[in-house]
Amino acid sequence: MNKKMSSVSLSVVEKMKKRTEELKQQQNQYNSKIDYSQFNLNEKDTEQMKIYEKNAIFHGKEIIKNNMELSKIFYEAQKTLSKYGKGSFGKWFESLGFKRTFVYMCLKRNSLFLEYKNEKIFNIPEKTLNEISKIKEKISNNEIIEILNSEKPLDTVKSLSGNRINESTELEKLQKEIKLLEKKLKELKLLEKKLINNS
Repeated sequence: MNKKMSSVSLSVVEKMKKRTEELKQQQNQYNSKIDYSQFNLNEKDTEQMKIYEKNAIFHGKEIIKNNMELSKIFYEAQKTLSKYGKGSFGKWFESLGFKRTFVYMCLKRNSLFLEYKNEKIFNIPEKTLNEISKIKEKISNNEIIEILNSEKPLDTVKSLSGNRINESTELEKLQKEIKLLEKKLKELKLLEKKLINNS
């Protein structure tokens, strides 16, 4: 009976070891996203570039995770320190060695994340984030989501903001024309009044 139990336990342990080894191998496998034949590399350098690629993607994802966490931390710290007078938050993060521009970019990201619940906010470049902030009030929520989900968010922002600039220019032209017509209408009414009074 003990031998039977022992052999069953051993086979279960062996299966677990085998499965663990399979999972490790799967984890170590990486499917490249780049066609390295376009670079005319030799086989050794191609394999090395795949390792660099895998590591760059891994660390890039880690940066995004860290940006998310830092953004939350700065948001909560700012909320807490706001009760203790102006400048407390700035002194706090500067004491930790963080630069003002970085911290406020994190706060901007967190604010947009809280509003749109889209983690891609932490992945877009700062320039794109600044452009979104500039036109945010002029575009719809769906357009913001379109920007965040696009493959080239900066191009999408520029396209949308370009449309808004054209629309606002057209609106300004129409407003000027309306004012001009209103002025002419006033002049005509005055002229009509004069003509009626003179008759």
